[in-house]
Amino acid sequence: MPPPPLLEYAFEALDQAGDLIRTRRPTVITAKGDRDSVTDVDVAVERRVRDHLAGRTPDIDFLGEEEGHAGPNRGTSRCWTLDPIDGTLNYAAGSPLCAVALALVWSGTFQKLVAVASFFLAANYCGSCLALIVLRRREPLQERPFRAWGYPWSVGIVLAGAAAPVGALLGGVLGDGIGLRATLAVGGLGVALAGLWIVLSPVRGMHESPAPLSEPGDW
Repeated sequence: MPPPPLLEYAFEALDQAGDLIRTRRPTVITAKGDRDSVTDVDVAVERRVRDHLAGRTPDIDFLGEEEGHAGPNRGTSRCWTLDPIDGTLNYAAGSPLCAVALALVWSGTFQKLVAVASFFLAANYCGSCLALIVLRRREPLQERPFRAWGYPWSVGIVLAGAAAPVGALLGGVLGDGIGLRATLAVGGLGVALAGLWIVLSPVRGMHESPAPLSEPGDW
């Protein structure tokens, strides 16, 4: 029997999630922690994706950001991990800068699974911050639904924090290849050069704050 088309199942789930996000607006927004929020659409997307994958792959566990673990085999080596709306604050403000993050993690233990998921979460934050910097540089007059305090310094701080676990993994791989001293030298040079993109960036003086988008059709 051929293996199940897991990528196809993932795309099916993502299509359903995208339909929900594009056709619904949040009616309930609840604070989650001190710097995050969850909407009723986050929960609806997670349940839709979880139910679809449970029907397609009942032997694979599921771990969602909003409602946690689901599945008959907690601790299994395979688990779907989902952030139903990555960028909830953007979505709630009417911005299209959000995404559904779904991954299948294949690991030996649940602890390894959580470690891998944490790494990809940090990598996702790095990608999001870099995308914001590139967008503001290429399209400085593009409308913004809201303005982040301290931009671009605040984005740089988040990027630096998110890059730490990614850098730790890359440092380990590099250390095995070229040795400890050479790796420390490369790391020191990287730290010294890390702030140049902020110092030389032309977007530091841009502070426009246009009206937010209000309808999904405006996206």
